[in-house]
Amino acid sequence: ISPVDIQEGGTLVSGTARVALDRHISASADLSAVSLDLDELAGARARNLLREGGVLSLAGGLLALIPEDVSLSAAMRVTSLTIGGERLDNAAVVVDADRNAIRLKELSTSLPGRSRVLYEGVFFPGTAGAEVAGSLALESGDLRQLSAWIWPEAKPSIERLWTGSRGQFKMQTDLNITPSRLRFSKTDYELDGERGTAELTLTSGGRTAVDLRLDAGRLDFDGLSGGSLSALAGAGTFDLAGMIGRLVPRGDAADVKLALKARELRLNGVTASDVALDLASGVTGLDLRTLEIGSVGGAFTRPVRTIQ
Repeated sequence: ISPVDIQEGGTLVSGTARVALDRHISASADLSAVSLDLDELAGARARNLLREGGVLSLAGGLLALIPEDVSLSAAMRVTSLTIGGERLDNAAVVVDADRNAIRLKELSTSLPGRSRVLYEGVFFPGTAGAEVAGSLALESGDLRQLSAWIWPEAKPSIERLWTGSRGQFKMQTDLNITPSRLRFSKTDYELDGERGTAELTLTSGGRTAVDLRLDAGRLDFDGLSGGSLSALAGAGTFDLAGMIGRLVPRGDAADVKLALKARELRLNGVTASDVALDLASGVTGLDLRTLEIGSVGGAFTRPVRTIQ
């Protein structure tokens, strides 16, 4: 496959393909490209394809188009892939597909922030459209840069508040996506050498909902913020009460469930140990079910439970 304009020169994609015509039709392709610009081919919104559910719609359409008694397999490897204005190195996609499912045997690429991601999963027909389930592994040398690329609308806030450690991050998780839900389960992670586990569910059907369960060894917000949170606290705009206050439901706010456990938590120059927080925020109000702190700066505290 080459550009229409011969002045652009070069080959876009090359490879081999085979088709077997029998009672059961099978086709396979093994393709490669030195460089590929998805922004040019798919438009500037290519980066948002997954976030906006476009991949599920595309997969659902492909599943509906594949006839019975037909199976397909394909591999595509790109040395330099441009998407969302960013160049990603050594991207690879390997899939098998038939009428029942699209099996994603490998989706791997570099990402901004000296990051690398590997995903294996399957697209299958669901009750409300295509669904995907599989396992995701991510490693990043600069989580701050990666976060700003994934959520460009939050980039100003990230750059304003996240001025300390860039965040060395590793994660292994099960990932499930439906047209109305994104779920990370059985998540093991490591942030700046501190390990923990997490569960996260984001629901968009009807009223938006966020359910986060985090079991961490040590959470150092000061290390990530580089003192910017302390400066905000000094101005009376950022403290624990303010953080909880932000969860008070508003008409346009999401329902939130948060369950947090931390052996040690550092915020605004204060270190607390054995922290447990369990709260829910919804249309009925804010339910602070549990707030326990073993000690603050070495001074023991009494647990507070069931506050509504």
